[in-house]
Amino acid sequence: MKKFVVLFSLGLLAGCAASGGGGLGPAVLETPTYLRAERWVPKSFVQIQRGVFKHQAACHSNVKFAVDELHPSYARILLPLDPTPGQNSTDMNRSMVLGLQLIEGKAARGRLYSYYTPTDAQIQAAYDIVLNPGLCPGDPRPAEPAKEKE
Repeated sequence: MKKFVVLFSLGLLAGCAASGGGGLGPAVLETPTYLRAERWVPKSFVQIQRGVFKHQAACHSNVKFAVDELHPSYARILLPLDPTPGQNSTDMNRSMVLGLQLIEGKAARGRLYSYYTPTDAQIQAAYDIVLNPGLCPGDPRPAEPAKEKE
């Protein structure tokens, strides 16, 4: 009888572990280990959210914007990477997360997290959602204005 209870318990635990999916959550992903890029973003959350909506409409993308319910000065933009066969594209381990923190009197701080190391183009595309929302991945970048000589 004891063997049956032990085997049943082990089977139950194995089933729970298998159904967990082994995916990453924000608490694990948003750590220094997975930090891939960081820069200041001179926009408010309203401007950022408008940029996400504009990017979604212009590029038919499935990026998502959400303000953290427990920390209203923190928001996330979830950017699914290209899904691999048999994987769900909404898994955190197959996504980049652009964490945005509003700091009073300053621009928002943007930190890009990803389980896999993104390319420079993927990093630029993530920040372009906020800074150049009408620019879709693969579009030619507009020329930067010439800087005046001092």
